[in-house]
Amino acid sequence: MPVDGGEVAVGLAMIAVAGALSGSYTSCLKAMPYLPWENAWGMYAMWAMVVLPWILVAATTDNLGEVYAGAPQSAYLATILFGGSWGLGSVTFGIGTTMVGNSLGFSIILGMTAVLGSVIPLVVLNPDKIATPAGYADFAALAVAAVGLAMLGWAGMLRERERAAAAAGTARAGDGWSGDGPGRSHSDTDDDEFGDDDDAVTGHGGGLDNRRGGGGAGGAGAPGRGGGGAGGAAASCQSCGGNFAIGLAMCVASGVLSPMLNLALTFGSDIKDRAATVGHASPAMANNAVWAVAVSAGAVANAIYCSYLVTKNGGWHHCCGGRAADAPPLPMAGEGCCPACSCLESRTGGLVTLLWPFGMAVFWLAGTVLYGVGAGRMGPLGEVLGWPIFIMLMVLTGNVSGIMAGEWTGASWTALRWLAAGLVVLTAAAVIIGVGASLD
Repeated sequence: MPVDGGEVAVGLAMIAVAGALSGSYTSCLKAMPYLPWENAWGMYAMWAMVVLPWILVAATTDNLGEVYAGAPQSAYLATILFGGSWGLGSVTFGIGTTMVGNSLGFSIILGMTAVLGSVIPLVVLNPDKIATPAGYADFAALAVAAVGLAMLGWAGMLRERERAAAAAGTARAGDGWSGDGPGRSHSDTDDDEFGDDDDAVTGHGGGLDNRRGGGGAGGAGAPGRGGGGAGGAAASCQSCGGNFAIGLAMCVASGVLSPMLNLALTFGSDIKDRAATVGHASPAMANNAVWAVAVSAGAVANAIYCSYLVTKNGGWHHCCGGRAADAPPLPMAGEGCCPACSCLESRTGGLVTLLWPFGMAVFWLAGTVLYGVGAGRMGPLGEVLGWPIFIMLMVLTGNVSGIMAGEWTGASWTALRWLAAGLVVLTAAAVIIGVGASLD
């Protein structure tokens, strides 16, 4: 069947917007510098994983009661099991990206999720296709991605080593230090190894569980996808600690667990079929019925972890936009979404603070919906071109937002070259996956 050039162009535009939204939504946390991490994360998770998905499925599927009543229990069990595993990946995503930074965390987790999201279903569901050109392409992409991830890890370690050396030099000199990288002069007054308020953007989201879009059948169900709170959501997660190696391990764990959403969608296909036949959902939206169940199961891990931290730190008053009665006056940080902008900053103590987690959820949901619909409009090219473009734009946007937030300020050119090389190699892995999809 010939491909409509106009539809492909519209699909590409939708995927481009989806990649930008999915790669930048965590930047909203910079507007909540005084809201504890666990509060921001928990409110975001409830909007993104419970409230909005069910509003979406109700808006796109008729006869929901009938749809769910007639689905087999085995479909629910598998969807909830894999969705819950994805939820653990979401928690580790938030912790890991907070500890290593938005730029590095996005790159590592998305790189692993992109490749494993293709390899795991192949091995688990279609082992007979391993010894085929498409199977070989997936495993080649896995090997290439491993090289890219190693490069990114090395870039991050160089950055931390340079920061530690700079901090030691500052302590000895009692004066500012000018970094040797391309950034601005950096007066390092932070005692934490890498998580100061200026340099760290909390990466925090629904796990970014990306998978290859099957001709648009995914719709919103084809997602591209303690806490301390003393320093606020934009600061390092103090209860998470400040160890770069632990943050890196959390990112790897998230990269392994995040593709579980793909399996939830696959094993919940009976629910999707009923949404299409009984609920009259369009092919682009039929998976929403499965997706809502899966991400709601994933919300459980997020709710438990965040509730524990909020209780431990006595921060329930933040959920109402308030402050503790005995809290000291808050200083004005003078920073907003990035060091050059203070217009988006909000403070705890006002209900406006609570709008930011909702905004993050809307960005994430819009990104996943647009990707699924855009891939569907591209037809067979959705997997071949749409997937690598989506991944590349997410990684690019995540890195741009991280660099704007100062995550690589003071890093040497050597560290930045390793970062750039790792991103290029990860992009190559995404392209190999797209080529492999065309061979299937």
